[in-house]
Amino acid sequence: MEPCQAVKMNDAVQALASPFPPRLSPAEAERFAGLTSRQLKGLRERRMVRFYRLGRRTLVYDRDSLATLLAAGMVDAMPTR
Repeated sequence: MEPCQAVKMNDAVQALASPFPPRLSPAEAERFAGLTSRQLKGLRERRMVRFYRLGRRTLVYDRDSLATLLAAGMVDAMPTR
């Protein structure tokens, strides 16, 4: 996947994103995406999610960028017989 590639969010991902603020602290981003801090750091270093540096050590993640990443990896359930 290309860095920060735009993928349209479906209704399920939008519903997931709605209770969270638009900018997430690293702890909130971990809870939102279900990822570890090391995984988030890897995504950040590869520029796969949008983030903002608010000082030398403080950063926040863009909620919609994380939701788009989740939507890109979503697999539809198989139909039941």
